[in-house]
Amino acid sequence: MHASHEFPLTSLVAGFIIPGTGSEASPDLDLRIRGPGEEERNLSSAGGSHRNPYRENDLARILIIEDDEQVRMLLSECLSRAGYETVLAADGDEGIRSYRETPADLVITDILMPRKDGVEAIRELKNEFSDSRIIAITGVRGRFSRLPAAEVLGAVRTFTKPFNLDEMVQAVGEILGVEDPSI
Repeated sequence: MHASHEFPLTSLVAGFIIPGTGSEASPDLDLRIRGPGEEERNLSSAGGSHRNPYRENDLARILIIEDDEQVRMLLSECLSRAGYETVLAADGDEGIRSYRETPADLVITDILMPRKDGVEAIRELKNEFSDSRIIAITGVRGRFSRLPAAEVLGAVRTFTKPFNLDEMVQAVGEILGVEDPSI
């Protein structure tokens, strides 16, 4: 069965349902996106792959640290279809272990997570790997947001959920130096 889901670009929210089982999104997932007044685009036919300039014949690797499985899978699916390799972690401890085993070209981390939150993960990654590049995301707005702390610790970009998926892919491409980072 082929699943097709239409959603506006700004609909990355914790309640978004990704079809599939376990930790893998359905290979038949057909992601269609459109913003207000834009023509629909199908992510499943998105452009080529983005190579890592430091590893010959390797895709740029993005570590996604996010406790909400639906958000984690949505980010993974979008970035994979934009030509990146994604590695997934459900909390800061798991993400740091993964980064130590196989460093990523970019880390996208949520801020509020169990065990080790994103601020602690950023602090630890930057202390151990000073050249790590990190995007911080959170659903918390206003004076309780910890995004300013993430920036002080070294996050190069921050996003508040829900955010525009196109803008996330653009930010990833800009940080990684990709010429055409669109999806």
